[in-house]
Amino acid sequence: MHKGGDILIFNGIEKDYIVPLTGRRRSAWAPISRNLITVTGMPGAHLSHTDVQVRVITVPVLVKAENISDLQKVKEDMAEWLVHDEPKELIFKDEPDRIYYALVDGELELDEMFSTGRGEITFICPDPYKYGLEKVVEPSSDTFIVENPGTAEAKPIFELEVLQD
Repeated sequence: MHKGGDILIFNGIEKDYIVPLTGRRRSAWAPISRNLITVTGMPGAHLSHTDVQVRVITVPVLVKAENISDLQKVKEDMAEWLVHDEPKELIFKDEPDRIYYALVDGELELDEMFSTGRGEITFICPDPYKYGLEKVVEPSSDTFIVENPGTAEAKPIFELEVLQD
């Protein structure tokens, strides 16, 4: 198979038959919806609450193969790689220190020509946030502070090793 662009890693796997095309759509933040309450006689509205929606990421791709028959096998390999029932880690090479938890959505219809196909892969992220890499903190005393430089609250996971009774 031809060497591709290696644009993404999904579920810990990258494929060399995918070449990125222009037009990738990855929003700067998860979509938000503001719920407002209007009051008669009052200008504007009161903010009731904010909902964070599912994030959608669209990736236009060129899929390369040796010939049209091989392209059909590549499509089967892509289905095995991308289709899951639970979100998996999605990492883009131009943002290697961020992780999305995504599922492939819809279908991939390729415009096939000889040994290549063009199409768009759509991912949905039920958890709309992107995550930084895991931080491991080795405490130097009985107390310590862990900073979260992100833009959303994050619940820490503590793993402790008991050294004495």
